[in-house]
This record gives sequence, structure tokens and C-alpha cells, in this order.
Amino acid sequence: MFEKGLSARDLVDAHPFHARATVYWQEACTSYTPAVALLPEPLGLEAHVQSLLGTDTAPLPNRLWTDAWLAATAEAAGLRMVTFDQDFERFNLSRLQVLA
Repeated sequence: MFEKGLSARDLVDAHPFHARATVYWQEACTSYTPAVALLPEPLGLEAHVQSLLGTDTAPLPNRLWTDAWLAATAEAAGLRMVTFDQDFERFNLSRLQVLA
């Protein structure tokens, strides 16, 4: 439970590793991989997530919820998902590449 007036963003910004992680990310984006960028959350993401989480009678196992969120983000944004994790094949993404 958050204190009144305290948001999740306040907690992330206050975390001792946040500043170091931000600096690392900024350096990686500018120095090493200029093609890497942060994208806003795509429109329709929630609908994609809901479609991948399954139904009340056949829910997706909790261990795959993070995968579902990543898969839904890629699908909603029209991005290609590239992974070594074969679990992503269950989501039938339009642009998926599973590396061997």
C-alpha cells in the first residue's frame, strides 16, 4: 500500500539503483547502439494482453504473464519478437523469430 500522495513512480525514482540504471541506459543508447530507443506503450496493448492471458476456464500460467506482456507489446506495436525462449511460440505472434 502506498502512502497518501506517493505513487509507484516516486518509489522507482527513489530506488538507489534507478539513477545508475538510467545513466547506463542513456550511455547504451547513445554510445553503443544508436538504433535503440524507448517507445511509448502502444495503443491497444491491454486488449492484446487480455487475449493472451487466456480464459477463466483455461488461464495462462502465472509464470508466463511476463512473456504475455512482452508478446502483446510486440504485437500491438507491430514489432518483431526475437528470442531464444520457445514459450513465445504459444502466442502465435505475426512476427516472431525463435533463435536456436
